[in-house]
Amino acid sequence: MAMGFVSLVALADAVSIEDFTIQPGETKTLGLLLDNSIVYKSLQCDIDLPEGLQIATDSNGRPIFNATERTSTHIIQGSHPAGSSENHYRVGMITMSSPISGNSGPVVTFSVTASETFVGYHEIALTNIRVGDENNVSHHLNDTVCNVTCGMTLANVLETGEDGKTYAILDDLAIVASASKPNLVFTTDGNDNWLEVEAGNGMFGTVSAMPSIKGGTLVGTLSNVGTNPTLTISVMPQAGDEMDVEIKNYPLSVRFAPRTSEVLYVEGYYFTDEGSPKLRGYRGTNGPRGQSGDLDMSWIDGDTQLQEAAKYRILVVAHLKEAWEPEDDSPSGISMQMKPSDNLAFQNYTLMTLELPEAPITTGLNEINMDETGDNTYYNLLGQPVTNPTPGIYIKNGKKVIVK
Repeated sequence: MAMGFVSLVALADAVSIEDFTIQPGETKTLGLLLDNSIVYKSLQCDIDLPEGLQIATDSNGRPIFNATERTSTHIIQGSHPAGSSENHYRVGMITMSSPISGNSGPVVTFSVTASETFVGYHEIALTNIRVGDENNVSHHLNDTVCNVTCGMTLANVLETGEDGKTYAILDDLAIVASASKPNLVFTTDGNDNWLEVEAGNGMFGTVSAMPSIKGGTLVGTLSNVGTNPTLTISVMPQAGDEMDVEIKNYPLSVRFAPRTSEVLYVEGYYFTDEGSPKLRGYRGTNGPRGQSGDLDMSWIDGDTQLQEAAKYRILVVAHLKEAWEPEDDSPSGISMQMKPSDNLAFQNYTLMTLELPEAPITTGLNEINMDETGDNTYYNLLGQPVTNPTPGIYIKNGKKVIVK
């Protein structure tokens, strides 16, 4: 597009595109902005897009650029300059009547689409920028760069994500645990935000062995928003460095409220009550009594070799059925279950076990009662001493006994 004499002086005026964020597979409409201190009639600009980002084209493969209120009388032309790459575009506008109106805002708009593998941080370069004034004098304007972020932080995805949409996670995510049957790995950004990643199609073994997932390489479809957000991936992410993540430990003797999909330890004492095994939490009988939550462990198959009245720590992941905020101290005796399937735990929580302990933390009932054992005292299954036991099951000298 010819513009006559070219000024050798670069003006303070500028052509630019505002920085933006886009998700893989998403289409966004952008504006080519002109900030001008003098009146221009024409403009030409080359646009270089990063690989994986494309401008919408017409049926003939020409890039589509649309006029705005500032250029309503102009002829807008888009093209791929001869010999240039498919990501190099040129847009020009010219008029035989009114000049470009106003002094700021978009002079053309166009749509870009990110590919499903487009993630991370990129740049759009605007070069070869020429503008023609009312005297047909052409001026060079300085090159500019637009910063493109493809992805979101995990915190933003958990806050604003929608089911069925594709997202790229920009954070490094530590892999804390995994479960092979549903092909899930449990990840966190280290700031108490948790995400389950479903790695099917033969990817689970490789992903679960990674110490972390490198930021900007995890792309997938989001589901279970509002309960247990899961990102189902179809492209192998890259392994990241080791991350220092502390797994919290929750004694069953106190009420706790884990985060959605948090990997945690629950800690309590193993009892069998009439053939129904439970993990139970206590505080000492010599001081204020705390809540005792019972985790049903009847789902365990076969002989586990768990010792009666011994203390165990079990790795689980917390699933949230619906939003729940703890109010005040709950009454004792809340029924909980811990099963690989969907079962209630702490009202709206489901605890899915990830691994069983190989050995107890401590053994014997003395820690439960904070009293000495071996004194022939009977204790009920709540850990309370009983002076005159009636028929039933008790603990005596650290062993289960039946009084008839």
